[in-house]
Amino acid sequence: MPPALAWYTEPGGLPKGAQIQALVQIPEEIRYTTSKLLWVRLSEPASAAIGLGLGIIVVKSGHVRGAPIPAAPLK
Repeated sequence: MPPALAWYTEPGGLPKGAQIQALVQIPEEIRYTTSKLLWVRLSEPASAAIGLGLGIIVVKSGHVRGAPIPAAPLK
């Protein structure tokens, strides 16, 4: 590794061999983040299905009407 990049691998201001102390509990943070990510990923298809179902119900009930399509002129 070039000497200019050596500071990436060594924490500054700590004596050699000293461990970096984390401010958070890493395993707990990983579990929390993973659980939130999985919850969002699982709720996306459910909300899409609910939206699709509501859209179909609204269109079939006749509350939403599109503009009439004009007839093509006869040649």
